[in-house]
Amino acid sequence: MKVCVALLVVLINLSAAWADGLVFDDAQATYNQVKTIRDAHGFHALEALANDWRTSRARFPSGNSKLHAFYLVVAEVKGRDEASWAAVRQFNEDWIAAVPDSATARIAAANFYMNWAFHARGGGFANTVSDDGWRLYRERLAAGMKVLQDGARHGADHDPAYLASLIDYGNNLDDGIDVDKQHWLQCVAVDPEYWSAYQTLAFAMLPRWHGQAGDGAALADEAVRRTPALGQTAYARIAMSLGQYRNVGLYTTERFSWPRVKQGFDDMLKRHPKSATLYYQAALAGQVAGDKAYTAAMVNRCGTHGWGGIESARLVRIRTWLKGP
Repeated sequence: MKVCVALLVVLINLSAAWADGLVFDDAQATYNQVKTIRDAHGFHALEALANDWRTSRARFPSGNSKLHAFYLVVAEVKGRDEASWAAVRQFNEDWIAAVPDSATARIAAANFYMNWAFHARGGGFANTVSDDGWRLYRERLAAGMKVLQDGARHGADHDPAYLASLIDYGNNLDDGIDVDKQHWLQCVAVDPEYWSAYQTLAFAMLPRWHGQAGDGAALADEAVRRTPALGQTAYARIAMSLGQYRNVGLYTTERFSWPRVKQGFDDMLKRHPKSATLYYQAALAGQVAGDKAYTAAMVNRCGTHGWGGIESARLVRIRTWLKGP
């Protein structure tokens, strides 16, 4: 969830429209829409919106799920102090009390508990976590898992976010990759383009967690076989999600194929030809692969348009890299 929250911030900074018809994902408008309802404690309105986006499989121009963004916003904690965390916890309890049969509220609460657990643990290596940090981490994970399991009794298994959360909890509670993979397969059946589930499982399969070198590429292979109508899209999506982590060795240790990743971006852009977000991500992928010709083509497609916020610095670094030897 911590990575997903960072992704939401990036998407908001990339919310813009360009004169030539390319558009970034309208994440800012989506964020404002959900946050306004959340801040007003409009529990039934949140239910209606989530149900609409769940049943319609609402997407941004890039193909990313609006339902995924919904859950990021409702679990957001603005402050880092304990009062801020307590306020969101109370919000979740009030939501469940107002709509007792809500699966959506329980998924949101479970996501909150995951974030709260990592707030206690911290983001450092395991040997840097205090005894108290570990205790609170485990207690909060257990509380979140209990809420998530309760959601299953209220129809949560029809929501891809529930299944993605089960993968996240399974990874952190050491349920085992086989269990996590079964939840992923269920998610593919519910919504084959709910990319958060793919990304969460791929992360769990890294050697730093519960996998071995090359497991991510093997998952990408299987994902392509299970989504034949999407070409190499799933392969590129999984590679893109793992490429954001330092020292992964995407094309060495993890054994991904750059030609297949490129084909995956081609397949995505055929389905989403106006997505500036995808052109931007393709440029980043090209830089990770060291393919200057491809990266230059993606950057040139975007021209001199502004990239907004924190990402502008990354674009400058890409252009500097392209000018180098």
